[in-house]
Amino acid sequence: MRFTRRAGRPNSDKNLISLINIVFLILVFFMIMGRITPPAVIEVDPPSSTRAAAVEPDGIVVLIGSDGRVAVDSKIIPLTALSKAISLKIERDEAPTASAVTIKADGDMRVAQLDQIMNILRSLGVVRLSLATDKVR
Repeated sequence: MRFTRRAGRPNSDKNLISLINIVFLILVFFMIMGRITPPAVIEVDPPSSTRAAAVEPDGIVVLIGSDGRVAVDSKIIPLTALSKAISLKIERDEAPTASAVTIKADGDMRVAQLDQIMNILRSLGVVRLSLATDKVR
């Protein structure tokens, strides 16, 4: 009795290896590009808002933690030095967004301290002042 051999499926390892290579390269690309923004100096959990719009902060960004620490340009500074740091930054930058300040304040901070910081910024002639919030889902 003679058995005939059936023709098997062609070996498709070449196609599979190419697919694995492409997926690996895409994975490496996103791992490298995923950390473009450096981590914040102060961890801030902003308050929630129902009308939050997705807007990128322009100009100067001031971080305020729940413990009262203040950071400008990724440097923690005392509250007494905030006025000097902001005025130097406004003078250095001649762009129209230099006088725009975005405050990223923690939701657990005291309102009195936020008001004090906003008054300092207004006294420096800040044209546009905005408060960063998270959108309620």
